[in-house]
Amino acid sequence: MTYTDSPHEPSHHFDWDVATVVNGELLGAVIFSLKTFGAALLALFIAFWLGLDDPRWSLLTVYIVSQPDSGLVLAKSFYRRLGTIGGVLITVALVFALSQYGGLFLASLAVWIGVCNFTARATRNFASYGIQLAGYTLAIVGIPAALNPAGAYPLILARFTEIALGIGCAALVKRVIAALF
Repeated sequence: MTYTDSPHEPSHHFDWDVATVVNGELLGAVIFSLKTFGAALLALFIAFWLGLDDPRWSLLTVYIVSQPDSGLVLAKSFYRRLGTIGGVLITVALVFALSQYGGLFLASLAVWIGVCNFTARATRNFASYGIQLAGYTLAIVGIPAALNPAGAYPLILARFTEIALGIGCAALVKRVIAALF
């Protein structure tokens, strides 16, 4: 294929039709961004107001579970909550049973993450995500908790509370704004 500079060939520039852009994907993207940003700020504000240990988890959770459709937010939030609960329960069991045995704790952590990854490969969509979350929740929360077993329970409870707060704020804002638009 050769390139010619013929004046009869169509130009390759974009014509912006304002009505199409405003009524199309751009407006949807802006609304989605504003809803997510508002939910993240709400989660962060509440986390600071409650004095949670690590408010960034609430903010990050909002961005993680956000989807353009509010129904998808609820579905992903459901599996995130299940994955967090599963990861927290395993964390409690392993930290309180094996934290004094560092090598055994790390081996158990590796086995749990392997089981979660293997199981996640057999599932699809948000269920797979929830199962993987159960695996890496143990790594994120369990290792610091095992290093300080006396402060393990508050750390585990704070992580779960921050995640639940982020999920709740994302779902609330998405549903309220969805009713308006």
